Amino acid sequence: MGGAESSVSRALARWVVGFKAEQAPTKARLEASRSLLDVVGVSIAGAGHTLCGRVRTVALMEYGSGDCTVLGSAQRSSALAAALVNGTASHVLDFDDVSYEGMVHASAVVWPAVWAAAESMDCSGQGAFDAFVAGVEVHCALGRAFGHDLFWNGYWTTGLLGSVAAAAGAAKAMSLDAAGTTAAIDIALAQASGLRAIVGTPMKAVACGLAAEAGVRSAMLARAGIAMGADVVGHRHGFAALLNDGAVRMEELALLGHRYVFEHAPMAFKQYPICSYGQAATEALCDAMADLQEPVARVLCEVPAGVLDNMPFGPPQNATEAQFSLPFALGAVLAFGALLPSHLNTDSLSDPGFIAALARVEVRLPSGAALQALQGCPEGAVLTVTGLSGRVVSRTVCVPSGMPQRPLSDAQLVVKFHACVDPVLGAAGASELRQRLEQLPALTGIRTLHGAPPRQGR
Repeated sequence: MGGAESSVSRALARWVVGFKAEQAPTKARLEASRSLLDVVGVSIAGAGHTLCGRVRTVALMEYGSGDCTVLGSAQRSSALAAALVNGTASHVLDFDDVSYEGMVHASAVVWPAVWAAAESMDCSGQGAFDAFVAGVEVHCALGRAFGHDLFWNGYWTTGLLGSVAAAAGAAKAMSLDAAGTTAAIDIALAQASGLRAIVGTPMKAVACGLAAEAGVRSAMLARAGIAMGADVVGHRHGFAALLNDGAVRMEELALLGHRYVFEHAPMAFKQYPICSYGQAATEALCDAMADLQEPVARVLCEVPAGVLDNMPFGPPQNATEAQFSLPFALGAVLAFGALLPSHLNTDSLSDPGFIAALARVEVRLPSGAALQALQGCPEGAVLTVTGLSGRVVSRTVCVPSGMPQRPLSDAQLVVKFHACVDPVLGAAGASELRQRLEQLPALTGIRTLHGAPPRQGR
């Protein structure tokens, strides 16, 4: 790569500053709206989580008052507090969407940053929507530019690249010019971090919030006149050299504005509040049990090695491990008849019915016919369920519902949204919020989006 004039930051900033959502194809705008509905819903549900409550306590204590909504609190605070808390809430249930272009949870880190920055400026709904789309497209373009090796080599790309995308989105919401947006992206790149070692620990959700907060802070520092003036990616001691063996595909960044991830590779939406690698197995068991129509004596789950690598826990010791445990997911379906956010707690893990269900679940690598069925299905699963009568039902799910190849319908996303939001805002409040989200570009001020703040969760 060349010098600062060819830097990644400048290339991204030029596109972000000139971007308007109206330039994007209709399909891209519709998919972006679907992602917004999903991430807002799971964030409101996540705000009631104990971990999010702890983060909220720290944020409200350490940051001053302000104009920004802090989910789970009636108190408005600064943009930094809002980004931290709401970013944690968006990911704490692991129920948010996923992009396989860069292996990132883009919506979960970009929207909290954009929303906080937009509320701090009281920009229009259209401005917030423009910033959200821009930030997500940047996140995924960075993922493509650096390649999946970044993830497989041990970096948690939602955090590592997410703060950069959050900075781009926040800078857009703050209406920074090209120089200011370049500075914001540079600042975020200079402090970006994220290790996959946090997977299965409470820090994974907190790291999403920290990335959103870092993005907002980077934009605020840039707005104050702080800039680096160096090629943070291309420098011999820069991002690419130190983290990715010098590899960065500038041609992927050049596709911004020509190829939209929202159009060509939309987000994968989750049916269950666990890692995406457990979606197929959980769906297969639900389908098999509906067919079996009798008590289950045994469940054999066969999955590729990549599933076990990303869901490494056996019987979980806590609710966070449970989100990365196939035995938990399958045991919960056996014991409770479903897998819901309300099952992610110590009461469920100690429930006698759940403990008994775990003993009936076996998870292993595929062999024989299952191995053949799962060729080319890295997140697939073959479930064999045996009833008490001896009847056997088998289900193979190569691609779970919610993936871009098998998208959830608008109606299914609405059902998910209300399942997340109704317990917090009530059915009427959830419907009003959904209508405002659907009409987001028409809002004259983003601070009217949520109306009255949600009440404190559990």
